[in-house]
Amino acid sequence: MVDHTPIADLSYRNYEGELESPHKRWVVIARDAVRRSLRSKPFWILTGVASWYYLIMTALMYFMDQVVDFMPPQMVKQFFSQIVWHDLLLNGLGAGQMMWMALGLVLGAGCIANDNRTNALLVYLSKPTTKTDYLVGKFVGLAVPLFLSMAIPTLLFVLYGALNWRNHGFLTDDPWMIPKLFLILPLAAGFQASLLVGFSSLANNGRVAGAVYAGFYFIIKFFVFLLSGLGKWDRLPETVKPLADQISYLSFDGLPYGLAKVVWGTDGSPFWVVNRRMEHVVTRPQLLLVLPLLVGVAALALSIAWSRVRAVEVVR
Repeated sequence: MVDHTPIADLSYRNYEGELESPHKRWVVIARDAVRRSLRSKPFWILTGVASWYYLIMTALMYFMDQVVDFMPPQMVKQFFSQIVWHDLLLNGLGAGQMMWMALGLVLGAGCIANDNRTNALLVYLSKPTTKTDYLVGKFVGLAVPLFLSMAIPTLLFVLYGALNWRNHGFLTDDPWMIPKLFLILPLAAGFQASLLVGFSSLANNGRVAGAVYAGFYFIIKFFVFLLSGLGKWDRLPETVKPLADQISYLSFDGLPYGLAKVVWGTDGSPFWVVNRRMEHVVTRPQLLLVLPLLVGVAALALSIAWSRVRAVEVVR
């Protein structure tokens, strides 16, 4: 009778299936976060809203293609000849940043703060999970959904353009446009994920962490906007005006936007017109300015998270 009890059933010892490597502990944390993000309605809603610029430009160019039989062909040709295609992708990235910031707050503001509130770190770090496993899992679990939210509307726009606008120079004017895109989007998503992980580690409540992050985001953006506006002041020396323009990149959304300009090698084009002469365009920043700041701010945020994540409260 005893031989039939569960404790005497040692058949599980004959398991010969695949064993996960202990070096992939962070994958479990990241995979769970990505799955929960992709199942959430805010992810798809905010991703759709963030694609508003691509939708409007697609509708506009579709209209121009359809009215070619009713308008002088030279007018339609001139319209498309003034378009810089990688500038459209740049503008789409800039137009969606606010929505991606909101998505980051929804998905990542509580990624560590809520674990602090529920003392879940005691569970995580009491298992064979290191601090590195925990932080890498949280970072990747937030960066991947942000990357997908940026990539889905952009790649749909690129796919539609490749099928319909190649005769207007799409992908032929800049054959490296897509490889550069896959360099820019992961960096932008990783930068925002780093900030959110850092701010989340400072609080014991996801709402508080989100409020603090949003406060820093908008306060820095406001002061950068004021300082960069000095570049349009008539009394400002001409030698100082270019420096005032560069200040516009010194914000949480300005750094990845400036890096995108550097990677694509463009100063950008206005949002609603294709004629560059109709609107002031801020020149792209220097790589040695924007890249060290981007990496430095992200590293600072992750180092704060590293110092804050611990299994027990340290009494000093």
